[in-house]
Amino acid sequence: MSKVIFFGPLVQAFNSKEIEVKGEDVLQVLKNIDKKGIILDLDNNTIRPGYIILINGIDWRIKGGKITDNDLIQVIPINHGG
Repeated sequence: MSKVIFFGPLVQAFNSKEIEVKGEDVLQVLKNIDKKGIILDLDNNTIRPGYIILINGIDWRIKGGKITDNDLIQVIPINHGG
């Protein structure tokens, strides 16, 4: 399982700062937890603009979105506050 950590208003939106979830890539992990389409555009299966997604501190696009067990996924809204 991978751990997803939320920042800013996402903590309230998901009622948690951290969630452990299974998935083979970032999109699958987010699809498993984002049923309302807050982060994902569910029609296009893409991440909405306005979010920084990191896998172990590296932009998810650089890593190709692939994850392994025990990876840390951070979801940071651009308007995350201080």
